[in-house]
Amino acid sequence: KSAIIALTQSMDYVANSENLRYEFKIYSCSMMLNLYFKLSLHHDRIVNDYGIVLLNCIKDEIRNYGRFNHKHYEIVSSCLNRLDQIPIRFQQNGNEKLQEFQNEIRNLRPQS
Repeated sequence: KSAIIALTQSMDYVANSENLRYEFKIYSCSMMLNLYFKLSLHHDRIVNDYGIVLLNCIKDEIRNYGRFNHKHYEIVSSCLNRLDQIPIRFQQNGNEKLQEFQNEIRNLRPQS
C-alpha cells in the first residue's frame, strides 16, 4: 500500500513539473493507469483491493486537500483519452472498470 501511495505522490510531482516534457508526463501517467487496470481486473480479490487503493490515491492527489489540482487532472484525463482501451475491454469486466474509472475522474472536476 505504501508503494502505491508513493507512486501517486511521485506522479503528482511529474504532473506539476515545469521541467518535464508533456509527452513524458503522459507516458508516466499511462504506466500508472495500466497498473490500475491490471490490479483492478486481476482474478485475485486481494490484488483488486490494491486497485481500489490506487484509484483513491489518484483521486486524492487530484483533489489536493480541497484545492483542485488542474495540472494533475489534465494529465490523467489526457492520458485516459490516449490509453489503448482495447486490451482492457477484452478482459472480463474490463468495460465496466474502464467506465467506472472514467466516471470517477470526470466527477472530480469542479462544476463551473
